[in-house]
Amino acid sequence: MRKQFLLLLSCLALFSCQTYEQVSIDYMVPAEITFPLEFRKVGIVNNVPKVENDSVGTLPADASVAALSLAETVALTNYFDEVIICDSALRANDAGFRESFLTSAEVRQLTDELDVDFIISMEDILLKLDQKLYYRPEWNAHQITADMKAYSFINIYSERRSEPIVKYIAQDSIFWEGYGANEESARANLINYKRMTQEGSQFAGTIAVPYLIPHWKSVTRTIFNGGSVHLRDAGYNVRKNNWDEAYSLWIKEFESTKSEKKKMWCANNIAVYYEMKDEITEALTWINKARDIAFEIYGNPSGQERAASFFSIPYYHFFALYSNELSVREAALPKLILQMQRHNDNF
Repeated sequence: MRKQFLLLLSCLALFSCQTYEQVSIDYMVPAEITFPLEFRKVGIVNNVPKVENDSVGTLPADASVAALSLAETVALTNYFDEVIICDSALRANDAGFRESFLTSAEVRQLTDELDVDFIISMEDILLKLDQKLYYRPEWNAHQITADMKAYSFINIYSERRSEPIVKYIAQDSIFWEGYGANEESARANLINYKRMTQEGSQFAGTIAVPYLIPHWKSVTRTIFNGGSVHLRDAGYNVRKNNWDEAYSLWIKEFESTKSEKKKMWCANNIAVYYEMKDEITEALTWINKARDIAFEIYGNPSGQERAASFFSIPYYHFFALYSNELSVREAALPKLILQMQRHNDNF
């Protein structure tokens, strides 16, 4: 599995004087939709009606740019064997807005002409823009911000079905800003509407891809590296990317120390080690050990007092949140394995 490591040394207020290192992990997340394995060649089409949206606070999206961006982004994932884009805007000649689902005949024609197994269709795009102007006295400057919410309406078609297999609306935001000594110069330093439309349309083409295709997610994990020689040496090995050496030192410390706090820190670190190796069940076992030790040290074992005490136990909550994240990863693995069968990837 592809991983990147970002190591930062500091002192974390949540954990008093205990030093720590933060590790960035990239792991694969399954898509929302699972395509049949025989869906290996995809055609991407622009089915957006050519009707101007003159609503207040919207920009006219460029559907051709969005469809091309969608096709390029899908192609870069290398998930399908072939990605073909249809250059024609299928609804370019529409005189007014109408429900524009592709008919069964159109789907058959497109799959035959493009020689693909199924169709991903860009059905509509909406770009909503919100601009605000501020005066920043701390900088003696004006700031103008432009927040755009992009909505992409995507349908997936197959010859097997008379209606779309999937209808999906993807949404996300993109942001620009400009600064100047006065309002006029701040506006001049903000990109113009033409560039906003171009960039917003390109962005709109990308936002559905995580729904369609397994993708990478970055998370930050914490390694505790203070309080003993073994923990400090293990931290050194982490910085050198010698994870097996670090693991050996954490196990030694966990098994030999009489300090419950050190056991707790080691258990967390070992959980991170197993997550790095994609052994999620083992990682869960160790982070739950850390959580349980934290409860034994700081918690109250009875009734309402115990429940109330959780909100004053930073360690307990920290480990419990990590445990929840690992549980989500573990639950998603069968779906991810199914989706990646087309490549037989070891992720």
